[in-house]
Amino acid sequence: MTNGVLDFIENIQDYEYETISGGEKIEDNFPKSFQLKPYTVKDQGSIMACVGCATATMLEAQFNEEFSEGWDYGRLRNDDENFRGMIHTRTLDYLRTIGGVPKKNFDILKEMPDMKEICEKFPELDEKAKQFKISAYVKLNNGDTRTGQLKDLQIKKCITETKRPLFAISPHAFGQSHAIVILGWNDDKNQYIIQNSWGLSYGNKGVGSVKKEDICQVYQFIYEPVKLPFNDVTETDWFYNSVKSCYMAGLIKGKSETEFAPQDYLTRAESSVKDVRLMKKIDTALQTLSKIMNIKIDALTKLINTKLGE
Repeated sequence: MTNGVLDFIENIQDYEYETISGGEKIEDNFPKSFQLKPYTVKDQGSIMACVGCATATMLEAQFNEEFSEGWDYGRLRNDDENFRGMIHTRTLDYLRTIGGVPKKNFDILKEMPDMKEICEKFPELDEKAKQFKISAYVKLNNGDTRTGQLKDLQIKKCITETKRPLFAISPHAFGQSHAIVILGWNDDKNQYIIQNSWGLSYGNKGVGSVKKEDICQVYQFIYEPVKLPFNDVTETDWFYNSVKSCYMAGLIKGKSETEFAPQDYLTRAESSVKDVRLMKKIDTALQTLSKIMNIKIDALTKLINTKLGE
């Protein structure tokens, strides 16, 4: 079977689940097992479209109709991208700005670069896609990446509260990096229940399981507008987007829950706290990249330092 996730270092400004949900503390009172109903099972065949299949499934969970994996595979990418497979974080960015298309409007799946060329022949679908965008995507794995305990609680909390699946990447369980959606979990078996894009012959009619430690990056899709909680920062302020980006990424917190004080000078203590948070996110990014590349973190750090010194 084919996969299709192209490894790429993650963005440290990705929105954090801790910020969106309002805190890190989660009570572990979840059932031992839980599963959402499966959605329409995709079959990517020999095409490296697992990311497009997973995003289309995520859209189906929100809008209650089947979405085109071919559109996502060919359209949600840079103008100069003609390669097979997808960089999943770029795909999620384009899902915010372009959107998906229902399968009844576009039922085609080909390999790249043909898929991109086909999508370009239907410019009228760009207007249709505007109805089916995400507002943001939120990363759930910014906690203790070494034990995975916080990430596990975030996954459970998110699925049970939203009743929607999660977009996830498994770097090695399927032979190479592969995109799937998480439907639930089974604690007794230490597994997440997932829906794959390898047709009905996979698992139990498209549904299977993966060891929890084999899931690396996990994202929640947000469809409602994401707004800042501060009374003294408005969308018309020139610094609004910068404040929003840093706040949602967990780099800054503000003076209080409702006050940011944008005109105040940054104190040394506040700068130090920001730097600590930034270094924590960089460390998390390195841990994730290390897991994807199957390289020990000390060797990865040495490699990066060597390249920076060249």
